[in-house]
Amino acid sequence: MKKNKKILEGRASSINVAKLAKVSQATVSRVLNHPDKVGEETRNRVLKAIEELKYVPNQNARDLVSGSSKVITLISGPLENPFFVDSTASIVHFATEKGYKVNIYIVDDSDIEETYRQALSNRPDGLIMSCIFYDDPIIEHLERLDIPFVTFNRRHRQKLNYVEFDNYSAAKQACHFLYEKQYDSIFWVGGMLDVSTFKYRFKGFKDTYEEIYQSTLNPLDFMNKKVIDYNMLRENIWYWYQKNPGKKAILAATDSIAINLLSLTKEMGLSCPDEVGIIGIDNVELSKHPYINLTTVGGAQNLGLIAIQELIYTIEHQSNTNIAYTISTQIFDRGTIK
Repeated sequence: MKKNKKILEGRASSINVAKLAKVSQATVSRVLNHPDKVGEETRNRVLKAIEELKYVPNQNARDLVSGSSKVITLISGPLENPFFVDSTASIVHFATEKGYKVNIYIVDDSDIEETYRQALSNRPDGLIMSCIFYDDPIIEHLERLDIPFVTFNRRHRQKLNYVEFDNYSAAKQACHFLYEKQYDSIFWVGGMLDVSTFKYRFKGFKDTYEEIYQSTLNPLDFMNKKVIDYNMLRENIWYWYQKNPGKKAILAATDSIAINLLSLTKEMGLSCPDEVGIIGIDNVELSKHPYINLTTVGGAQNLGLIAIQELIYTIEHQSNTNIAYTISTQIFDRGTIK
């Protein structure tokens, strides 16, 4: 014990551990990073030395030895959207449980190229993102860099490494639901069609509307905007509401838009669901709140959680399998449709 006193006076290093355990420094590193590859007797000797010296491994050194920083970069949409609140929380919680650090970038589509540059500059072990465009050149760049990646909520046209809802079917279900509830007129509010989510949700709605209502969708009865101008939307909804007789509903491409519409229609003096029904798509946690009680279409699973589970599996097993999940959806009939 006396010969270790000098070591214990300062901070012990892996060299000290190796000397005490009578092994090489490389063996100490293997015990820390790949204990299954070290014989039991040697492993126990190293672990005993670590305990005796109160050795705390240097994470940067371990990263160099293992070739992994255990860092995942998440590029998420704005947290004003409750969908991204739900998914970000699930991603960070699961990754942390698995011993990963998560670097988070919160962006909107306008500054995505600069975000890609910053996110990839430190070469993370994996990339998870919800911001990809349908024809995004980042896919080719990621393949050249050979960085494991997965997208969620949106996907690239190449259908590479994604987790999404069945967006076409979700909008189709919503439109059929409104038809069965005997709504005579539907107003659609969505985003730009250069991302898969809005592209297929709008297509699902339009195709279904024209099939079951036997009428071409009027351009004045829908809005697809990158940034929604709610003053303009108020005017458009009011015009639609006044010119169409019968029972009326608004179908929003996301729950986030639908929740904003609950406020907007209330400001307009329209009672929901008595005078106008509102339905969203996503089934975010906030939609279940008793003061919101939003009728919506979505899945029972969190897309962000599925995506991070698959990404970490890919990283740890060096898997080349394409991640391709399209999650089925269902109607959650609550209080904003009658």
